[in-house]
Amino acid sequence: MESLLEGIEENRLDALYLFITDVLRDGAAFRRFFANLMNVLPQNYSVHRIEAGHEFLRHVQSHQDQRRLFRTITELESLRTLIVSDGYVQRKDYGALSTQIFLQELPRATSLVNLDLHRMELKSNNDVELLSLALESLEESLEELRLTGLILSESQSENDDKTKQITSLDPVIEKLLEFQHLRSFTCALYPQSIITPTAAGAGATENNNDQNVAGEGEEAAATSARTVVRNTPGPKVSPRMWHELCLLSTLQDLTIRHMQLDDESCHELSTALQQTAFLTCLDLRQNPTISKLGYGHISRALELNFSSWCTVAVDDLYFQSQFHVLIELNQHNRADVVRNLKRSSIAKFIEDLEETRPNPTAIWYFLRIHDNVRTHLADFMAFKSNLNNQREANRRMEERKRKSTTTTEESKQTTVVSNVSNKKLLAANR
Repeated sequence: MESLLEGIEENRLDALYLFITDVLRDGAAFRRFFANLMNVLPQNYSVHRIEAGHEFLRHVQSHQDQRRLFRTITELESLRTLIVSDGYVQRKDYGALSTQIFLQELPRATSLVNLDLHRMELKSNNDVELLSLALESLEESLEELRLTGLILSESQSENDDKTKQITSLDPVIEKLLEFQHLRSFTCALYPQSIITPTAAGAGATENNNDQNVAGEGEEAAATSARTVVRNTPGPKVSPRMWHELCLLSTLQDLTIRHMQLDDESCHELSTALQQTAFLTCLDLRQNPTISKLGYGHISRALELNFSSWCTVAVDDLYFQSQFHVLIELNQHNRADVVRNLKRSSIAKFIEDLEETRPNPTAIWYFLRIHDNVRTHLADFMAFKSNLNNQREANRRMEERKRKSTTTTEESKQTTVVSNVSNKKLLAANR
């Protein structure tokens, strides 16, 4: 740890990873390291990437210390990438990130380019609004945003009969539509329901364990056990928002996993896919509520977009193969063949397909979705067949002529040899 602190102080590090090691598992050692880190990090100007693990954040004892940590991190002028992750070991709880504190300090990171948050818990619509406001301050610099393992809480305590539930994530998507340089966006809910202590209860339990106060720890655990944290069913983003996001001219990579997308969402996405040529990757896997009807909407949209090279990833293998074939057809200028039907263009198109990757499925699928090409292709194939037959007839005729000429020459040579032999025989008899 001393060498790490020296590297930060001497500006020799370009990346800082805040994970728990065996040394830092001791409470006193962690507090000493944290205090030294808060002393040397504000003066650093070389670190441009910081990744903090949930286990490290769990050892930060108070909300004030976590606020101090995030304020110090976000005020670094050199910071370009900020990640909150599981660290070395994947965890299955709700995480230790204090959402409100983090989102309140995030707007200070005005030069942030990449933001990756894993297992952030949003407890109410107020947290959603706070997230959208924090992203608003980053719209001029942020290029990549990953919100994975999002936990949308539905909690109910014994003293409150009302259930707090997040109704929509639309405010977050609306802010992303105003971004000027956003290239990649990933959004995924946590795939499982979670029944765990609240952050305050867990923090109180850990503090009491450090202080060996068993009675207070049991009381905190009993209080925290009243809260059930889980992702509630139903789409959390309106289908129209996904449509608008796909049309964002700077966006190239869009990943939507475990977001409970349905056929209506796919229909809205398909209307955008008919128009956009900017999107290069769309990942819709792990959305079991999408049926073949929804995948069919996307397939028809890609069939109508001749300029799209967008790779669509889905769980259905049949439609996945269709999407791959469509990309292959577009890469071989499918539009030129359909819009300018000529025998030469069809011939070149098929020859290119056969040379690069012999795939009969691609040709079959191309003819299935473009009825107007079938007649021209049939004419071309008949013309090509007649041409091949004519070439074969000419070849056979040339072969017969060659054989006839060879036979005549051989006959002449035989006649000459026979005459010479006869002359020699007559001379010998005389």
